[in-house]
This record gives sequence, C-alpha cells and structure tokens, in this order.
Amino acid sequence: MSIQTQQQNPPVSPEIQQLIDLCRAVAGGASDRLPALEVLLQQAQQGLAPAWENFAKSIEAENEEFVTARKPIIDAVESGYQSYSQALEKIAAFMTERKPSLLKDAADMLARDWPNLYLAI
Repeated sequence: MSIQTQQQNPPVSPEIQQLIDLCRAVAGGASDRLPALEVLLQQAQQGLAPAWENFAKSIEAENEEFVTARKPIIDAVESGYQSYSQALEKIAAFMTERKPSLLKDAADMLARDWPNLYLAI
C-alpha cells in the first residue's frame, strides 16, 4: 500500500473497530455482547461533547487567516464529529427499539466515515 493511500485511509482505531464489531455482532444476534456494547456506547457518548467543545474552542482561538487556510480540514473534522454523533444516536436508539438495522447502519457509518472520524478524534 502506498503512503498516499495510507494517508487517505488511516487504519481504524481499536476503539472504533471494537464499536463496529460489537454493533455487527449484536445485530447478528449475539445478545451476550450487548452489555459490552452498552458500556462502549456510554464511554463514547461521554467523550463526544468534551472533545467537540475542545475542538471548537481551539478553532475559535485561531485567527481568521488560519481558519480560512484550513477550512477543508476543519470541515472534514466537523463532518467526522457529526457522523460519529449520528452513529452513536443509532446505537442508542437500538437500546430502546431493538431494531438490528440501526446497528447495521451505525457500523456502516463508522466504517465508511472513518477517515473524517480519524481527523476528529
């Protein structure tokens, strides 16, 4: 794999990969994995807001020239946060609705959007 390809598609973090694997396992009927998914969901939800706030504050602290020059990266990070948040919302919805399609969608979002999540995390 070339360096350019590696930069475009960074390896999935162990935490995100675990979340993807748990979503797929529980969606596939492995109900014994549900407690682990619930714990990981809680941890992810607790970390999301502070991480977003830190990112937003760091951007606000920069001058306009910095922000303008890095707009595509900033937009990608924002997209990553939004995608991650939406995936967590789908997992949380599964906890009450028990629709496996919610977990499948969340896992697919996490896997598909990992490059922007990588920038965000």
